[in-house]
Amino acid sequence: MKNKSLKIQILLLSSFIIAMLGISSIILFQKMVQTAKQGLIEDFKSNTNRIEASVAAQFYERYGDVQAFAINPVIAGMDKTNIINFLNQYSVMYGIYDLILITDLKGNLVAVNDISPDKKPIEIKTLYTKNYSNEPWFKAVISEKYTEDKSRGLTGTYVEDPGFDKIVAASYGEARFGSSFSTAIKDAAGKTIGVITNRAGARWFELEIQKTYLSLKEKGLKDAEITLLDKEGNVFVDYDPAYNNSNKLDVVHDPNVLGKLNLAQKGLKPAQDLVQGKSGSGFFTHARKKIIQLAAYSPIHDNKIVPSLGWGVLIRTTEDVLFQEIYNSQKWFYSLFALAVITSLIISYKISNSVSLKLEKIIENLSKSSNEVAYESNKIATSSGQLSLAINQQAASLQETSATIEEISSIVNKNSDQAKDANLISSKSLKS
Repeated sequence: MKNKSLKIQILLLSSFIIAMLGISSIILFQKMVQTAKQGLIEDFKSNTNRIEASVAAQFYERYGDVQAFAINPVIAGMDKTNIINFLNQYSVMYGIYDLILITDLKGNLVAVNDISPDKKPIEIKTLYTKNYSNEPWFKAVISEKYTEDKSRGLTGTYVEDPGFDKIVAASYGEARFGSSFSTAIKDAAGKTIGVITNRAGARWFELEIQKTYLSLKEKGLKDAEITLLDKEGNVFVDYDPAYNNSNKLDVVHDPNVLGKLNLAQKGLKPAQDLVQGKSGSGFFTHARKKIIQLAAYSPIHDNKIVPSLGWGVLIRTTEDVLFQEIYNSQKWFYSLFALAVITSLIISYKISNSVSLKLEKIIENLSKSSNEVAYESNKIATSSGQLSLAINQQAASLQETSATIEEISSIVNKNSDQAKDANLISSKSLKS
């Protein structure tokens, strides 16, 4: 029983030490995990800045392109044949503008490219039968109500929010999503003589979205979604890899989503914040998928874009995908931790068993020695008692001997006295 008790005590002590070390390791590991998670979140959030900068840079180019086209002498000459050849060259060279239209001050079409960016013929006859004076872009240019920010040097171009372009659809025979950049055509004296509008396909900003997705995919975020919203919270880019197979990066132009799905009205907080010009991040429920995702969002306020457009970028991914490597590390850590604890307990048990056996032997040896010492002590005590008794007896004998000697001495003294008396009497007898 004593041996078992000793074993238990040693095992409990070692288990306590292992538990304390284990708890400390877990606490430190969890702190490292939280730091790593925060780092991944910050890295994920930085992609909003990348998209903001890249889209703004493309916007800046498109904003200036239409003004550069407008001041070209060929266009200012308003000669249809020369203009068409010139516009075809621009369409193919830039690869962005599906249509480039030139109208007079009454909204009549003067010229339009008849070659697409991929060098294919376009059906443009119907375009010449229409008048464009009631188009928003025409009215804005004629009234000089441009999309501007003079503090950033952005003046003189009217920008339409992305949408399905009916003018482009009439030429290409299919719905095409894009935006437009329009400005005035002026003569040498600075007088407005017409309007030019570049009907840019959505690829001018979608290419930047695809590049960002590829970057995220390389980091393991294959499910990352990238969304662009207008100032009202309407979706105009809905890049979701779930819509694409593994070999495509196409951005789906769903007419039921683009320009119609308002995430702010759906109650998605990131969209509501973007409408208010706020940025942030956090975990939110997807409006359509009803799954929880990490979302990072930011208004596009780069110096190369007009902030009054109110565009915002929203990127999302699931927690499991974002923290996949961390979760794998946690699994390995806890597996190895459990193995280490079990191994330590086994070793502790063996050590406690060995130590208890050795201590038991030491205790037995000490017990034997103690018994022997006690036995010898008893013997010594017995001998001491016997010796004391002998001494007492000897002392008694000595006392008796002393008494005898005293009696003998007394007798001798008496005999001596008697001898003296006899001697005295003898002396007196002799004298008489």
